Formats: sequence, structure tokens, C-alpha cells
Amino acid sequence: MNVARLVDRSVYEFKVLMTKPGMSKMLPDQMKMPGQMAPKTLVMNLNGTLVHQSYSLGVGVEIYKRPGLTAFLNKMSQRYELCIFGMGE
Repeated sequence: MNVARLVDRSVYEFKVLMTKPGMSKMLPDQMKMPGQMAPKTLVMNLNGTLVHQSYSLGVGVEIYKRPGLTAFLNKMSQRYELCIFGMGE
């Protein structure tokens, strides 16, 4: 009977692990300054949108940024809170 309870609990814990989010929220709370509105958040995908990664034999991994990316990020950081994410490979 103890083995059945152990298996049942393990299956339950696995189900919770696979169905519940790992964290309650993705972004931290915004800082509110007295007399100012909180900035809006701009969420951007890093992989394939802002940068591109390629591999060449003999060269290795090369990372290319989109033209004008630095100027774009500087301009957007003045107007928005930036949140840039990507899939680590």
C-alpha cells in the first residue's frame, strides 16, 4: 500500500510540475515615481528578430545584429521599459 501511495504522489507532483507555471509573474513590479506615470513595457524577442546566429565550419558561431538595432534600442529605452527575452541555446 505504501508503494501505491508513493507512486500516486509522484504522479501528482509530476502533473503539478508540468501544468503549473514556474513563477507567478514574468516581470517585476514597475517603480512608480511620485507625480509621474509608470512607463509602458515593450517586450521584444531576441532570437531571429533582433539578432541572428549562424555557424560556419572553421569560423564558429557568428552573431549578426539587425541594422539600426543600437539606435532603435536607445530610442525605445527613452520611452519604454524594455524587456528583451530569448531562448538560450
